[in-house]
Amino acid sequence: GIPYTPMLCILGIVCGWAYTDLGFFGESLHTISNVDPHGLLLIFLPILIFESGFNADWHIFKKQMLQILILAIPCVFVSAILVAFCIKVVLGYSDDYYTWLAAFMFGAILSCTDTVAVLALLKEAGASKKFNSLIEGESLINDGTCMVLLTIASEIYKGRAMPPQQIVSVFLQLTLGGVVLGIVFGILSVIWIRKIFNDEILVVNITLIGCYMVYFVAEIVNLGITISGIIALVSLGLLM
Repeated sequence: GIPYTPMLCILGIVCGWAYTDLGFFGESLHTISNVDPHGLLLIFLPILIFESGFNADWHIFKKQMLQILILAIPCVFVSAILVAFCIKVVLGYSDDYYTWLAAFMFGAILSCTDTVAVLALLKEAGASKKFNSLIEGESLINDGTCMVLLTIASEIYKGRAMPPQQIVSVFLQLTLGGVVLGIVFGILSVIWIRKIFNDEILVVNITLIGCYMVYFVAEIVNLGITISGIIALVSLGLLM
């Protein structure tokens, strides 16, 4: 009856503490702990986010779009501000450890909720499909919102001056650019899949290639504008 997420956390702490006594398994853990975090993101993030968008109920999602956008954009921004307020005022961290901007960046990271365990509990409790769709849709969109807030805040934190109009421009590029790129890749993937007859493996391969390529193009290829790979993945998943 214990949720698996905290058990994984506890097991990870124990293995990290005692890895020297675990032989070959401990050496493997130590090697994995030194993997480039960007590599882990590139391997696991695209498929996880695409899967959530791909399995979302589009008809319910479309009806709840306004509520989802309210929860995923302004509410996430307010959540990041409240976390920053708690760090600076309630917990009393000084500017030597956390400036207001650094606290806001930390708040943006924490506001990116993972709903896997929440949705599992809601299904066990017999919650309605509309409520499940609302939580899942908010989780999908808020990934992109948090990444956008983190990107903008980190640029300012690094000392790059960003007037309000530039912040709005970057926000629109990240969001709208991601949506457009996801739609383009989705249309190309669908056209390609429609030309295939009775070859399920090739269909799966095209879907996987489209998923990873849209993230790679958005995050790494210079298209002249800044595009959010997460928003592009959500857009691709929902379209397909």
